[in-house]
Amino acid sequence: MSTAPVIELIEVGKTYETGETLVVALHPVNLQIRKGEFVAIMGPSGSGKTTLMNLLGMLDVPTSGKCLLKNRHIESLVDDELARLRSSCIGFVFQDFHLLDHSSVRENVALPLLYADASENSGRIDVLLKTMGIDSRADHNPNELSGGQQQRVAIARALVNDPDIILADEPTGNLDSTSQDQVMSVLRSLHDTGYTVVVITHEDDVSLHASRIIRMRDGRIVSDDVNTPPPIEKLVFPKPVMTPSKGKWRDGVFRLMTHAREAVRSLLMNKVSSALSMIGIIIGLAVVVSMLALVGSAGREIKKQLEALGKNVVVIRPQGIARLTVSDADMLKEKVKGIEKVALYSDGNGALSVGNKKWQCPLIGTTREFAEIYYTSEPLQGRFISQEDLKSKNNVVVIGRTIANNLFPEGENPVGRQVKLNRMDFTIIGVLPEKGFSLYGDRDNVAYIPLTTFMQRINKTPYLRMLFVQFAEEESLPQAGDNLQNAFKSTYPNLKPDKGSYFIDDSQQVRQAVNESSRTMSNLLLGVSSISLLVAGIGIMNIMLVSVTERTREIGLRKALGATRKELLLQFLIEAIVTSIVGGFFGIIFGIGINYLLSTFAHWEMYLSVWSILLAFGFSAATGVLFGMWPAIEASKLNPIDALRS
Repeated sequence: MSTAPVIELIEVGKTYETGETLVVALHPVNLQIRKGEFVAIMGPSGSGKTTLMNLLGMLDVPTSGKCLLKNRHIESLVDDELARLRSSCIGFVFQDFHLLDHSSVRENVALPLLYADASENSGRIDVLLKTMGIDSRADHNPNELSGGQQQRVAIARALVNDPDIILADEPTGNLDSTSQDQVMSVLRSLHDTGYTVVVITHEDDVSLHASRIIRMRDGRIVSDDVNTPPPIEKLVFPKPVMTPSKGKWRDGVFRLMTHAREAVRSLLMNKVSSALSMIGIIIGLAVVVSMLALVGSAGREIKKQLEALGKNVVVIRPQGIARLTVSDADMLKEKVKGIEKVALYSDGNGALSVGNKKWQCPLIGTTREFAEIYYTSEPLQGRFISQEDLKSKNNVVVIGRTIANNLFPEGENPVGRQVKLNRMDFTIIGVLPEKGFSLYGDRDNVAYIPLTTFMQRINKTPYLRMLFVQFAEEESLPQAGDNLQNAFKSTYPNLKPDKGSYFIDDSQQVRQAVNESSRTMSNLLLGVSSISLLVAGIGIMNIMLVSVTERTREIGLRKALGATRKELLLQFLIEAIVTSIVGGFFGIIFGIGINYLLSTFAHWEMYLSVWSILLAFGFSAATGVLFGMWPAIEASKLNPIDALRS
């Protein structure tokens, strides 16, 4: 056996502060534990043996003195550095077993691998379980095992990383005599295999199995004796085979998947708290999805209304004694650059009838260009007014959907039917698509006829009500008003401004007002959604803080087994994110259901894009990250000793 010390304490002492009082838990001691030794540390309660164990296991650092593990000073190491050393060098066996209730035997044994540099080592786990005689219980949970079986699981867990030292704290304290003999047989066998074993105990029959017995009292080592242990039936442990790391990327994926699996299992084991957390997210995301659908629908409707105003269109109306004539359209095309189309427009009242059915509507006389400028005036059935209709002054009419619904049976195509219009026979040549209502009334209750027919047979006047001028480029609009006014002034130099003028409307102010209203509404709805998510996030944070409190022992165990602050932070953060994502999924489904009900029963046109759903899902995950961070940080800051004692 090598005489090199694996652990060495040089004048190591530990003092705790209790308020303003200093409590000396361990007076300066000197101790060497050599590789391959079996050491029992004994003493009554308050003797300092637990403090000494914490220092030997690097769960704590000394107040004074030097502590060396394999010739490396550990008294100045930070928490994460100590965690890494514990993971690779020390295997813990606790009196209370400290097994995770919601994990199987196999998963409990594999837990230290999550924080080690080796890969999964499933083969080694199988060998350990078989050697311990618990391979048939590998898929059982700890509450289905006896005390002796649970302690053997804890020993297998301590061995899975092939540590240098097995540190057992009162390993037989909760066992009957038969189970005690089995556990001591395992520890003796490990010692014979070459492991360094340190047992903390207050039982003489346990300490007799050690080859060296250290006794403590009042924080001091009072004796350090060599012992010859009695013969005992031992187990044969195979030579450990550790699977090397498969690379940071693959090991990182393995750990991430394990953390995610642990998070899901934790959520399933705490169904009530998980459900309470998810309810907030579900409601919040349902509100977000509904609000995004409303914003999307409003945006589409506003876009339709803006498109109904025409693209790059300027409307000209005469005022006072000023008049608009057909020739003005040609004049403007000639004098103003950039004009693409000009639609002529005049209006009046129309009385339509089919048989004994009658209907009143606005009547518009216009040209083919009107439908080209306003694409919503392109018929859904039939056609619009043509140049031939204008030239021949044909008695043809294009009607809106409201007129068609009131004059003809449902499902009947009115195109080609004869209708009386102001007591004259007209042929229906087209039916416009449904446009809905606006501030000016029903946009589907309108009829269009050729301008020439309107001026000769309906209104009998050579003057127009309006001109619709469309420019080829949007850049022409800022100067359009001045250019058009100059064209009219040069054509009608004798028209005095106080007697008559031409009002030119480019609809820019209307567009700006509509867009601003849309943005305001979107911000308002998103504000409501944000408040909903804020409330949901606070709920997640509170539940996670409670979870940290309830799982303090588990956190202490994980830190003792080598979990760093970053790894604990990641685990609890993943739990919060999983809660948010699962809740977000159901929230999106709930929100889609609300949208369906609104569109079905309230007849609201709800529009929800894939982008909106992804955005809502992103909000959900972000809520988990944001509000899960504090509980995760609190969990990562816990002291392993205090956590294990809780």
